[in-house]
Amino acid sequence: MLSQYLTLVDTDYDRDKLEYLYNTYYTLMFSVAMKYLHTEDGAKDAVHDSILKAIRYLHLIDKESPSKTKTLLCTIVKNRCIDLIRRADALPMGDIEEILTETTDSVTTPIEYLLQEEGYHFLLSCIEELSDAYRVVCQLKYVVGCRETEIAELLGIPSKTVNIRLFRARRILKNKIKEASYETE
Repeated sequence: MLSQYLTLVDTDYDRDKLEYLYNTYYTLMFSVAMKYLHTEDGAKDAVHDSILKAIRYLHLIDKESPSKTKTLLCTIVKNRCIDLIRRADALPMGDIEEILTETTDSVTTPIEYLLQEEGYHFLLSCIEELSDAYRVVCQLKYVVGCRETEIAELLGIPSKTVNIRLFRARRILKNKIKEASYETE
């Protein structure tokens, strides 16, 4: 499985880092997932998804800081497990026809769906344009799903600083979105 993950990264440095993560933390990640999901297949799925997400954040991972790396990876796995549990709770296995009907009724037209997707990708591109201080906390909060206290611990900064950066980043993002909407009118 490791060889498949290694094909997803570009540089030898990132491959070494990913191999280190996999060899060092896979068992821990799996045990965290088992704690939440209680099934081996579910835990494997959660760890797989978490490794894929961790690949996007290799730049945040430092071999010299194993406690921060451990915290980040455990947080990613925990949040993925919670998402899987929520999804399982939200979709009862009872009447599949009813679920499909509700799903298709709530789905908008293809154009509206594309506009929603476009908006999401636009927001992600706006986050990428933020300065490092704001971008990293936004990615950890809104993409990875970390809580403010977890972000503070990972980055080694006070929790209040994380809150301030998130507040300022949201304000910057709001302005970028307003500017973009004025440009399209």
